[in-house]
Amino acid sequence: MRVMLMAGTLVVIGAGFLEAEEVVGYESGLATHMLLAEDRERLAKLPLQDLVDQRKGRYTHIQDDGVMGHWGLDAIRSRQDIGEKPYKLLLTDGVYQTERVIFPDLGTGVTMMKLSDTPYGEAGDELFYFGKACWNADGSVMTWMRSRKAGLWGPAAQKGDDVYGVLLSDGDGTRPRIAFQDAGTVKVPICHPTDPGLAYSVSEEGLIELDLRTGTKRRVVKEGLRAWWLKLSPDGRYAGSTSYRGGKFWVVELKTGKMWTFPLETRIHDSYRFVPGDTDWIMFWYEGGRFRTEGIVCTNFKTGRTVTSKVRFDWNHGDVGRFLGVHCSPYITEWNGTTKQWGAMKSLKQFGPRFTDSAPDYANPVRAGGYLQHWPDDQLWAYPTRYTARPWLSEVQCIFAKPFAKGYGRVNYFRICFSNHRRETDRKGAKSIVLSRPNISFDGTKLLHNSNVFGRCEVYMTVLRKPLPPRDLKGVWKGPAVELSWTTPKYHQEIRGAMVVPLVNMPVPAPPLRIFAEAEEAVPADLRAPSPDAIWVNVSGTASNLYYIWQRRADEPGKVTLRVNVPRAGDYTVIARMKGKDGAAFTVAGQSLEAAPGDAWQWVRSPGTVKLAAGERTITIESSKHGSCLDCFYLSTDANFEPKGRIVTTTPDKPTLDATSVGGYPKLSWQGAKDERFHYYNLYCSRQAGFTPGRATLIASPDGTEFLDWQTLPGRNYYRVTQVTLDGLESAPSNEVSVQK
Repeated sequence: MRVMLMAGTLVVIGAGFLEAEEVVGYESGLATHMLLAEDRERLAKLPLQDLVDQRKGRYTHIQDDGVMGHWGLDAIRSRQDIGEKPYKLLLTDGVYQTERVIFPDLGTGVTMMKLSDTPYGEAGDELFYFGKACWNADGSVMTWMRSRKAGLWGPAAQKGDDVYGVLLSDGDGTRPRIAFQDAGTVKVPICHPTDPGLAYSVSEEGLIELDLRTGTKRRVVKEGLRAWWLKLSPDGRYAGSTSYRGGKFWVVELKTGKMWTFPLETRIHDSYRFVPGDTDWIMFWYEGGRFRTEGIVCTNFKTGRTVTSKVRFDWNHGDVGRFLGVHCSPYITEWNGTTKQWGAMKSLKQFGPRFTDSAPDYANPVRAGGYLQHWPDDQLWAYPTRYTARPWLSEVQCIFAKPFAKGYGRVNYFRICFSNHRRETDRKGAKSIVLSRPNISFDGTKLLHNSNVFGRCEVYMTVLRKPLPPRDLKGVWKGPAVELSWTTPKYHQEIRGAMVVPLVNMPVPAPPLRIFAEAEEAVPADLRAPSPDAIWVNVSGTASNLYYIWQRRADEPGKVTLRVNVPRAGDYTVIARMKGKDGAAFTVAGQSLEAAPGDAWQWVRSPGTVKLAAGERTITIESSKHGSCLDCFYLSTDANFEPKGRIVTTTPDKPTLDATSVGGYPKLSWQGAKDERFHYYNLYCSRQAGFTPGRATLIASPDGTEFLDWQTLPGRNYYRVTQVTLDGLESAPSNEVSVQK
């Protein structure tokens, strides 16, 4: 891709970023601005998952402290059981009032969203039980079932009406609407993996194709078919299923309607699916003792050939890709495309004389269980959910899905966020009826999961990582303009386009250069990558791209490398963002950097410079100081450069708030100029006049300028509203209004 910028613009060529002087800083969790001082102190004191010596207490599951167990969303917790939900009042032209609440996780600072708001009872908002079915191919639409009665093993078939049925939402959690009412009684749709406009389900008519853009049925693909759980092949060519009691398995080619069947000897487990590495094959296991004695069965539905892999790999609590199967326990198995078999399981926990693990093991916490998603499937990061018995807090984890080739070690673990799922009984003591059911988007940027921390079954979204930046960015002076060119990143299904940021005017043609690099890129995640040992990756909303690296071993030094493009030879100063509770020390490109002890990120400047030739260069990062953390760094020809931020912008204007009453409920409305980078509003409510808005009083993050507060508490309530930009900048709060109920 190429664009032209006029002369007088400073073009800074880095590892995928254009740089600018600042208003917005380096914290990149969208909701990180909502962290209070006490939140940051708590977050900074949470232990790193250092698995060298458990007895030092450096890794642990976290117990509920009365705040983290509900993310400190006090107002939402206090209002959760107020009244019946007035669905008709919340519906306008077929679209419901946005139910989204955007907030920071208190274990890592990453951005989360509560996407549904279901009163406590039998009803629930349920995700599909398996896989990546809830996201359309470009991440612009999500789908789940708003069930009349939520179930343990996933949503049952329903006929839609204005309240219950298949629910569609835009990919940012807005515009929830009931869809496919013309399709009769349907099961939750399975989104097509490559066509963002299509989904498939089974109704009374058979296998049907659905239009995600219009929310209507498109056609009947094959009449008369029944399905237990419908599965699509990862290449989008086939759909397949069987009945609850087995009998035969059917597969239909979606484009032509051609069908194949093969017999089943007895009932199989509901986790059957297409083999991602070869979609002419179905993989499954027979229920009962045969799984323990025979393992996984793979059948070619076109030829009838059957191959058995004598491995007890329960991918129902894991996920399989074209090359690897990953389990949340954790261990992996590899797919052999020649023999059509899954190989022996390999542990992702390898122990040696220096490891003395004992319960509670971080990989297998007390009474834990969970599910896992693995995507992109040619990389080694996988995301298991873990839910534990209270008072332990459940969480979404990340693991590096490759065992050590030899010796002892631990594969990189870290917590993404708290999911706060109650495993056995919910907050009222009733038997829990919801599983986490993680569903990951196709670029691996977002994860949907169910939780029962407030309602019986509600939908949450966690931001796993940001979209990949453009690669190989180059700039060439051409007369009065600069020609910029770059390549599309490897994973780009969810990327709508690229934005070129105009930069500060500087003298030409040779302004100072600042090359920016994310430290976590030094730990590659492709299938050929070695397992990280001394230097690990971790996540934080306070990090510049959500991730950073740290030296986890006190007994051995760590060393990693990354490649950067140096557009011009010169002498470069290294300027790094670092921290460490006991201080931090890294060597970057041969330059030594040390940070004073502390929990906050610090910019550290090298005492000297490194001479770099033009072209792609390997930068070595080393550390031997345990607990040292490195977020990102610059290589700058300007030794006096002071990093402040990336985006030139200003704080948005505050709205003006008003309130009326509709149907006995407060209706809040506001007006005022939207910032050009507007993203959403935050609505706050308190029982106290003159309150300061914050996470504890947050009740909604709407996209529009009206909100019906159907959960308001009896008595007088006080409200304020703000607007938030795409950069995470929040305006000053509006005027305060009060409403008596």
